[in-house]
Amino acid sequence: MGDFVQLLIIGLLGGGIYAAVGVGFGLVWGVLNIVNLAHGALVIVGAYLTWQIFTAWGLDPFLTLPIDAVALFVLGYAVQRGVINRIIRAPLLFTFLLTFGLNLIAVNVLLLIFKSDFRSVTTGYSGAGLELGGIVLPYIRLAALGIALLMAAALAVLLSRSRIGLAIQAVAADRDAAQLVGIDLRHAYAVTYG
Repeated sequence: MGDFVQLLIIGLLGGGIYAAVGVGFGLVWGVLNIVNLAHGALVIVGAYLTWQIFTAWGLDPFLTLPIDAVALFVLGYAVQRGVINRIIRAPLLFTFLLTFGLNLIAVNVLLLIFKSDFRSVTTGYSGAGLELGGIVLPYIRLAALGIALLMAAALAVLLSRSRIGLAIQAVAADRDAAQLVGIDLRHAYAVTYG
């Protein structure tokens, strides 16, 4: 029974990471009305960026998060403005095909650069955890869940209290009305995708 509870808790803690990815996926769907099949590839780009920074400079993976966030935002913004914006009002099938193609390109470019060799980021605290009644809560998974919750809270505040957040909500509700009141749709789309 103890192993089952241990695995259940690890699964729930890992779910925080999936929830963070899902929030981004859902935001893009809600605002741009496209299913972004390249979303996972962008997550992989972030993982490789973390690995590269850790390997090259020895910077702790959690300290690379701001660097990753800025780099992926810039990449996402550029991809949306340069590629996706051209088909934003196209039928859903076109967005499927385009984002699937972007996914293939990104994954294969990463394969060319990094090959298919296994890579991992191992820190001094990788195996450490908090033990409660025979159940071990890995510090890394606890931190990942905490960061995912903080990111979700920050996104909620951004969307409800900032000028760009309110513009994004307006575009999600009615893009034509948002454009009539002067909201730059392309910028709102690009910020959302970034």
